[in-house]
Amino acid sequence: HIEQKPSPPRPPSSPPPSAKKPRKAGKSTPLEKTSDGLALMLPGGGHKRLTLRKFKGKVGIDIREFYEKDGATMPGKKGIWLTPEQFKAIGDAMGTLEEEIAKLGNE
Repeated sequence: HIEQKPSPPRPPSSPPPSAKKPRKAGKSTPLEKTSDGLALMLPGGGHKRLTLRKFKGKVGIDIREFYEKDGATMPGKKGIWLTPEQFKAIGDAMGTLEEEIAKLGNE
């Protein structure tokens, strides 16, 4: 029989270790929960939003422009729907794309 010692009490302000999520330095994801999924407002103006959601029973990524009408934000016709596989292909290519963007920016 092995006797276990109780762990020392944590200060009330610190969350339990399991609640802490590791973060990459300098990176943040300002995702917000919406009525239809998880959304990210894209920088640069133009009211573009990326939303992970379900539509007609299928999960996908909707990248769409929004506009204001009578004080409400409404989805516009300009947009694209990506399957998770298509979105993963973009993610897989991000390193190369970022390198090429940097090269093009220095020309």
